Amino acid sequence: MKENLVNIGSVLTAFLASVCCIGPIVLAALGLGGVGLATGLEAYRPYFLTATVIFLAAGFYFTYRKREVVCADGSCEVRGAGKWSKISLWFVTVLVIFFVAFPYINWSSDQAVAGGLSSTELRSITVSIEGMTCESCNVAVETAVKKLDGVQQVTANFQSGSAQVRFDPQKVKPAQITGAIDGLGYKSKLHLREK
Repeated sequence: MKENLVNIGSVLTAFLASVCCIGPIVLAALGLGGVGLATGLEAYRPYFLTATVIFLAAGFYFTYRKREVVCADGSCEVRGAGKWSKISLWFVTVLVIFFVAFPYINWSSDQAVAGGLSSTELRSITVSIEGMTCESCNVAVETAVKKLDGVQQVTANFQSGSAQVRFDPQKVKPAQITGAIDGLGYKSKLHLREK
C-alpha cells in the first residue's frame, strides 16, 4: 500500500513540475487559451522536482527493503516486495523521467513555405513574446498561430522570446497573429519592422 501511494505521489509531483510546459501544449491542441496559470507554475518547479525525488527515493526504499514476516509456526522469513511492485516502481520512474525531461525536448519543427503563393507575395514579421519558458511554449505558440488561415510558417523561440511568422497579408492580419498568441496567456508585441 505504501508503495502505491509513493508511486502516485512521484507521478503527481513530476507532472506538476512539468505542467508549465505540458499545459500549454495540451490546451493549444484542444483549442483552449488562458494557459497563464500553467506557465505561472514555472517558479515552483524546483520544489516539485525536490518532492518528486523524495517520493521516488521512498518508493525505492519501501519496494527494495527486506521485511521480516512472522509465520504461523513462529519462524521468521525475510521477504522483499513482490514482482508487480517492482515493475510498477520502474514504470513510474520512467514516467517521472519523461515528465522531468519534457521541457528540454525540442518539439518544434521547421516547415517550408507551403501553398500556391510565391515567397514574394508573403510577408514576414517578428513578434516578441513574454512568458515563454521552454520548448513546449514554442510548440504551443506555433500550434496556435498555424491554425490561422493564411499563416504559412511559424518558428517560435523561447530563448529569444520571439516568433518569426510568414503569412499571406490578404488572409490574416498581424493583429490576429498577436491575438492568437495572447490568447494562450503570453504577452506579445509586434515589432514595427515587417519584412
